[in-house]
Amino acid sequence: MTPKMEAAIESRGAAEPETIQIIAVGRLLPSPKNPRVTFDEVTLRELADSIQAIGIQVPLLVRPLPGGSYEIVAGHRRFNAAALLGLSDVPCIVRNLDDAAAREIMVVENLQRDDLPPMEEAEAYLALKQILGSTQAIAARVGKPIAYVTRRLQLNSLGMHSRDAMRAQLITIDHALLLAKLGQEEQDKNLKWTLDTNAGIKTSVEAVIADVTKRKAQEEKSRYGAWEPGSVLELKNHIEQHTGRKLATAPWDLSATNLHADGVACLGCPSNTDDNRALFSDMSIDEATCANGACWAVKQDTFVHIQMAAAGDKTLRLSWKLSEAEPRMETVTRAAGVNSNGVKQGAYTITGPNEKAVLRQGQWVLAKKDSCPKVRKGVTVDFEESRYGDSGKGKPGEILQVCITPKCKVHPKAYETRAKRSNAGGYDPVAEKKKREENAIAVAIENKIRLALAKRAVEKVEKLPIEALRMLLLKREASEMPASVVADLKTASITGQAFARAVALLALYESEVEIREWQRPEAGRKEFLATLKMLGVDGQEARKPKLEPKVAKPIAKKPAKKKAGVR
Repeated sequence: MTPKMEAAIESRGAAEPETIQIIAVGRLLPSPKNPRVTFDEVTLRELADSIQAIGIQVPLLVRPLPGGSYEIVAGHRRFNAAALLGLSDVPCIVRNLDDAAAREIMVVENLQRDDLPPMEEAEAYLALKQILGSTQAIAARVGKPIAYVTRRLQLNSLGMHSRDAMRAQLITIDHALLLAKLGQEEQDKNLKWTLDTNAGIKTSVEAVIADVTKRKAQEEKSRYGAWEPGSVLELKNHIEQHTGRKLATAPWDLSATNLHADGVACLGCPSNTDDNRALFSDMSIDEATCANGACWAVKQDTFVHIQMAAAGDKTLRLSWKLSEAEPRMETVTRAAGVNSNGVKQGAYTITGPNEKAVLRQGQWVLAKKDSCPKVRKGVTVDFEESRYGDSGKGKPGEILQVCITPKCKVHPKAYETRAKRSNAGGYDPVAEKKKREENAIAVAIENKIRLALAKRAVEKVEKLPIEALRMLLLKREASEMPASVVADLKTASITGQAFARAVALLALYESEVEIREWQRPEAGRKEFLATLKMLGVDGQEARKPKLEPKVAKPIAKKPAKKKAGVR
């Protein structure tokens, strides 16, 4: 704030020198615009005890109101403590202030509290920004760094659930600052994951917050320690890997402004990680990503409607999701008329898929135009998702030629071929059991190879490989390493063999040396061999060892009983 602004505030309505006046408590009114929301009962009682012992040392700041009453500008806690003690009057400084000046003093005075909750602090900075106009002015007024004020202002982007979780101390302010970068939908998803990684997709974030709050209260009374959320680093990694849509996959023009009511294009949008690097500078996101799933969903839906209008009437809605289930069927009566070939035909009734429903892939089949008489136009409404959640080849808004007619000889549907497979034999439990046993043997062989190569790699390490150290710093830290390895990492000389071998073990641990019985033998092999090569061992040279077959112990024969009378 400039000296002129400060002088203007000080001079607003100051008609006479300020003096301390004793005013009856009944004439004082708390301000409805007081930014302080929470009053801790314990500390309020402590303040009341102090006032009872030595009195109110700092007078309340009030401004006169019509009718002879006064509005409290600063000192609401002292007023509440006085009321708690039943005091009849308190010392006050009366100052003539307009609404803007009173509001500014309330906000600044509130920001000087030591026990100010982060969310109240963020809301106070937002109120002060509306008065002063810029982050730089706020920082100068309250004596805080600009970066600090900027981060606190960012918390105002938090949704209701994230705010509730922070007030209940289920997450820290560092969790909240990460969540505040995201749109509301992504906030809720990542908040739920942080509080409970095992929460199902159908479990609401409200239910998770309620369950975790109850569990935390119970475990705080336990001697085994209280519940804790996922770490800030884990949340950061999860956001980087699983949140948002890559803008390169968007089927619409990124400069289009007609896809959302706010008229904001994807290019230049605050939720575009490439166009808002100041907000996402601490995130390892390698390409432009939309961090606002709700906005993305609106634009996707609008784009699909535009494409359906372009395709014309009676356009089908198609999903890229696979299904072998029979679609919902309906019976429709067609009026008499002339068909597409110009042949007159009478009224007739047909049974087929409900054309108003979204049909899944397998309930419709791609077809060339005129490949059969029933080929129709359809528009896709979603992405073709791959196993890992990224967009596949199919995108929303594609206009396709498809066949949905049941029992079409040219285009058989998945739900029809499934029925044929089921009738022909279906599930073979013997074959499945054999397949699982063969996979278990292959996994055992793979594990033996990996353990042998890992041992060879560690024994070969004589000095610290720089690449391994870089990988250790970049990759997520292992949480359950042996104590001896952790000790070497903490105490061994960085140029010594013990430290080098500890780093090598950590690198191999991160590559999952031993896979599980239910996994495929080649799971993670590429990454494992790459780690070995970095440590100086060529895993490609290894031969597959044969598992030693289990040899059944011979059953000892009991001596034959001698027949009676025979010697």
